[in-house]
Amino acid sequence: AASESLWFVAPRASVAAMGTVNADPMLWVPGATVTTGWLVQDVRKSSHLATECFQLLVRSVTNILNNHHEMRYRVLRKADAECVVAVPSCRVLLLRLGFRDEGDVFRLQRTGLRGPEIARLQAALYSYGAELLHLVRELAPAITAAGLMWTPPDGRSTDMPFWSTDHGAALQGEAEGSEDLEEAMLQRALRLSRQEH
Repeated sequence: AASESLWFVAPRASVAAMGTVNADPMLWVPGATVTTGWLVQDVRKSSHLATECFQLLVRSVTNILNNHHEMRYRVLRKADAECVVAVPSCRVLLLRLGFRDEGDVFRLQRTGLRGPEIARLQAALYSYGAELLHLVRELAPAITAAGLMWTPPDGRSTDMPFWSTDHGAALQGEAEGSEDLEEAMLQRALRLSRQEH
């Protein structure tokens, strides 16, 4: 069963083989020390390479899914991926998508890309609205190719997130007064958990 998030009504992506998965970018995945949403925020705020990082992640996913029989797209040379090497949070995002660090290259694991993580990345990028919407749109075919779909309350299916991006703006607002985004996230989770009781 998917875990519920304390951040907002968790976006759900349907997967034919797995049922429904929690695609909330603020979901604490078992064994993870940070959320996908936090990693995207960290790349965005801490690096002049943010746009390049996000474009590389999206291009890697789409190249693999569009050319799934070509092995060359399953290997990313570190020499060609300066932003992944230079920005630790981008490296973690790449690993979460299903790559392994093998010295001079990042290689896609044998089981392929992690569909739920593609959806969490798309949702995290979507939370920034117009600024990153072009990348969200580029990931839309990847959502379909990975066998995923977003299902709004009206029951239709779409390859694009559908909810208001107010929660992303709210988190950004909370983090502005804090030196530590993680502290802001924990404070918000604490407030929300108190509201539930």
